[in-house]
Amino acid sequence: MKKTVVYGAVLAFVLSGMLGGCSKKEEPLGASGGKTMAPVAEQSNPVKEFIDRPIGKARATHSLGDERTEAVDQAVTSQGE
Repeated sequence: MKKTVVYGAVLAFVLSGMLGGCSKKEEPLGASGGKTMAPVAEQSNPVKEFIDRPIGKARATHSLGDERTEAVDQAVTSQGE
């Protein structure tokens, strides 16, 4: 009997928390105490920069390799003519 009451109370608490978290109330701008934050796109993110730096280098190297391959292909086709 006590377990049923305890489980019922826990279930009621969890359900009330779930329903309270789904409120559609939108806070007006500036409701965060007057502090405004920059949009995420404008904020500096060191982790993203750390990841993007080698990716950018790899892309640049890949494009240089593609340009060299095209130059070699053009040289070979011009010799064959």
